[in-house]
This record gives sequence, structure tokens and C-alpha cells, in this order.
Amino acid sequence: MSVDYPEPEAQQPFGSTVGHRNITDQYRDLLSYLRPAQRKGLTARLANGYYEGWRPSRDEIADLVGVELGVITWDESVERGRARRAGKEPMSIIGRLRIR
Repeated sequence: MSVDYPEPEAQQPFGSTVGHRNITDQYRDLLSYLRPAQRKGLTARLANGYYEGWRPSRDEIADLVGVELGVITWDESVERGRARRAGKEPMSIIGRLRIR
């Protein structure tokens, strides 16, 4: 008797496991722009940061994805973070990520 099993991707899409929530679930659309190795690296940063009390906004994650894709520089990302902490929300770059 043979049993057909679904492909691993069909069972467990990146960033999530069947029936379990994952730290990346809310950022799935943003992380989809990254190559698998980049996604894994950013997921590790998110997991580590979570246990240190970091709860990033979507725009913060978009900035990190933007740095990975070369949409913004690391220095720009740092400045945008400083502006957020000072209460000045910079313009979102999420729309710029979709232009590839």
C-alpha cells in the first residue's frame, strides 16, 4: 500500500507551521520579497529581538527588508528608527518594496 504525502511547502509554508503561530506570520507579505537565506536571517533577528522585548511595527520590518533589498541603506534605516523614537513617523517604504 502506498501513501501520497503532500510536498513540504504545501504542509508548512515559510514562517509558519501547521496549527502553530510563528513570529513572522504578521510579516509574511513583507518577508516574501526576500530570498530564503535572507528570510531565515531576519526571522532569527525577530526571534532574538522578541525575547529581548522588541515588538517591531510593520514599517520597521519593511525598513529591514528594504535594507536587504537595497531599497534603503543601513544608515537610512537607523535614521528612520531614530525618527520613530522621537515621535516623527517617517513615510512608509512598503510601497517601494513592491517595485522590483
